[in-house]
This record gives sequence, C-alpha cells and structure tokens, in this order.
Amino acid sequence: MVGVSRYTVQKLEEGEVVKSDILFEALVILQLQGSLLDEINELAADVGGYNARQGKSNKTQVINDDF
Repeated sequence: MVGVSRYTVQKLEEGEVVKSDILFEALVILQLQGSLLDEINELAADVGGYNARQGKSNKTQVINDDF
C-alpha cells in the first residue's frame, strides 16, 4: 500500500532511518499519524519547558546573515 520495497518496510518495522515521506505515508495508511503528532507535541513541550527554565532575556539578539 505504501509502494515501497520489502527492504524499506523491514527498515520501517525495525525503526531504522527512512525518508520522511515514506514514514508519513505508512503512518497515514496504518492510521497512526496521531501518534506522531502526540510525540511531536511532547517534544515541543519539552523544548519549551527547557527554555522557560532558562529564563527569558529582554535583550534583542542580532543575527549575522553574512555567509
């Protein structure tokens, strides 16, 4: 249903790295995309919590765009 090789399905099942579009397609087919969104939200909350514990600075940060 995903349209990938058995090898790629095996990699998905074993938690190995695959292209994100393949992962997302497999999650939608398996109706597990909600699990991914839950995980992303949890990670975002962790990052937000980390920043909140560090305290916020009112200083303006200048980003150098010279490459």
